[in-house]
Amino acid sequence: MQRKKFKKSQKEHQDEKRLNLSLSELNTYLKKAAVLVCLFLIGHIGFSQTSSSSIFSTKGLSAYQNLISGDLSPIPSVSSSELNYLNLYRHTLSVFLIDTLELDQYETVFDQSIDSFKKSSGNLKHQYFEADARLQASLVYYKFGNQLDAAWQLRQSYRISSSLLKVSPDFLPAYKTYGLLNLLLGSVPEKYQWLLSLAGLNGNIKEGKDFLTKVSLSEAAVAKESFFLSLISQAYILGETTKTNNAFQRDKLNTLITMALASKNKEGNEVIKVFHSGSNNTYFPQSYYLLAEAYFQKAEYAEAEKNYEIFIANFLGEANKKDALFKLYLISKFHRHNTPKANKLLNELNNLNAITTADQNAEALLENENFNFSMFKLRMAIDGGYNKLAIKLLGELKLYNKSDSIEALYRNARLQHQLGNMTEAKKLYSKTMIQPRINNSYFAPNSALQLGLIYEENNQLDSAVYYYKKALGYKHHIYKNSIDAKAEAGLNRIESTLND
Repeated sequence: MQRKKFKKSQKEHQDEKRLNLSLSELNTYLKKAAVLVCLFLIGHIGFSQTSSSSIFSTKGLSAYQNLISGDLSPIPSVSSSELNYLNLYRHTLSVFLIDTLELDQYETVFDQSIDSFKKSSGNLKHQYFEADARLQASLVYYKFGNQLDAAWQLRQSYRISSSLLKVSPDFLPAYKTYGLLNLLLGSVPEKYQWLLSLAGLNGNIKEGKDFLTKVSLSEAAVAKESFFLSLISQAYILGETTKTNNAFQRDKLNTLITMALASKNKEGNEVIKVFHSGSNNTYFPQSYYLLAEAYFQKAEYAEAEKNYEIFIANFLGEANKKDALFKLYLISKFHRHNTPKANKLLNELNNLNAITTADQNAEALLENENFNFSMFKLRMAIDGGYNKLAIKLLGELKLYNKSDSIEALYRNARLQHQLGNMTEAKKLYSKTMIQPRINNSYFAPNSALQLGLIYEENNQLDSAVYYYKKALGYKHHIYKNSIDAKAEAGLNRIESTLND
């Protein structure tokens, strides 16, 4: 008997399943990229010095500058459209930096702002405000896992920004928003680009970087924001190493962003230096977390302990708290040999959620019955760029089982890579990849990724493609999203190079 016409055929069901899977994977990728940017977002407003008065009043400009320095206090009395925009911007930053705002609270502010901008839809300034507000909302929705609303707001922001530039190609603020959109959409893996095309979205990494660079190198008041947004995008979306030195005043937000970039670059001493070079004594709690990480990597446990405790006491959200408490537990148990305190911390750890990848890693290590503290110290020293300490710890390393032997091989590969001993690093990475994977470890996947990066840097593109694809093939490991994103970014760079 034939199926009734309104029922889907088996092929239609299979096609729908495949489409839904692709959409799900695409949303996962976009969510990760968006949240990474937003964790250290410093704003999207852009204007040339000659046109700043047409966008902000004197009071509005002052309020904006306070925001991008990290002052999240209520916006003072300014014009209606400025107040709605700046208030939304303050709430966006609060979502990611304070982490206590609920989505329904944010949506109330967002809806009020959009209604205000639409009343003067022909006004370039209000069009820009709306485009930028929708981009901010998209990133917030991604953070909360509300993917359909996020995609809709992203599309609306793209539509308004591109239309605005067609009408007024000299309107600098639009290049900020449109540049970030191009970079974000352009970094989506090639196999998902058809989905973006269906939605009328087209990204281009080179154009996105060029737009951001164009603004950051200008004498516009937006140069500071553009500079940092460019660095953040390159580091957290494209996986590129970025410089951390800059001439801007070390205000509260600048300090946090610069510390985060230095930490990602494995520059522990730079993290410490940046923190202590701040122009005032007020910091976001996350700065204390990054400082504590650098001291733990350096094996200066008293300083690490003090700053982890400051972070936990002052950060109202949950992100990275489990990891910080885990490090305090390790210090108490293995360094201070304070068993009662360690047991107390362990009980507290069991009541915390694993929000970030660092939290999830801490949770996995807690469940590891064969946890090796000497191995963990080596890992942390390498992550902080403390190479002399890492060499010393490698010589003192204690191996208790097969898993330790495999990890030691991988850690040595990471150290040799960091020291610039590429021949030895490649050999050790290759040895790591042929070892059995125990407990779905990430050592082989990241070894493949690192080999891809090495071969790409040496312009051996066929080998680079091979190892990037190899990295993507590994399943079920804790850093899969991060490693896959970096491998996809590598493949995108190579494809762009070959097409030039």
